[in-house]
Amino acid sequence: RAKRSTLPATAEAQEALRAQQSDLRAEITEMERELVHSRREEAALAATLGDPVQVEQALEQTRAELATARRRLSAVRLAREAMESAEQELRRTVTPRLAQEAGALFAELTEGAHGPLHLSPDFGMTIEEEGIPRPLSHFSEGCRDLAYLCLRLALLHMLSAEPLPLLLDEALTGLDDRRAAALLFALLRHCRTGGQCLLLSCHTREGRLLADAADVKRLRMTDG
Repeated sequence: RAKRSTLPATAEAQEALRAQQSDLRAEITEMERELVHSRREEAALAATLGDPVQVEQALEQTRAELATARRRLSAVRLAREAMESAEQELRRTVTPRLAQEAGALFAELTEGAHGPLHLSPDFGMTIEEEGIPRPLSHFSEGCRDLAYLCLRLALLHMLSAEPLPLLLDEALTGLDDRRAAALLFALLRHCRTGGQCLLLSCHTREGRLLADAADVKRLRMTDG
């Protein structure tokens, strides 16, 4: 009787055990399904990546290329900083001196007909008129040509301690006789202090203005 009294409890336990076994089987089935899916994904990934050794080698090569690119970037940054420093030094020291020399030459060649010539840090030029700096576009073609030529001559003077040779082609075309004569004698002074100047022109005015200069050599080119 005592054993019989325990039968319902044992049946309930067995039923619960069967339910747990069923749940476990379901979990096992799901895990097996996930395992198959994982193996398929692993196979697809392996087919995509290829040999792990080759993948590691490619990764190392990429790392080396990245390191080289970083070194190049660092060098470019250093070069840019050096250029910016040089530009600041140029603006601080060279540009004022260049502006002074170009302005003095411009005043000499124009005989004070215009106001002072100014040079901005980016080498833009203005000429002062009635106390107002005006762009070169405000002035005549001859005045503009003379201002640019003064800047070039001043720059050549600063680039070398020795006078550099000059080659000018129709440089006086836009100048009147007075300014042309002033420029010619400035070039003659350059030659007499050790420099050389070759002036090309299809006009006779230059020869006429330099008629009294015995140390000027004249070459005439003819057809044929």
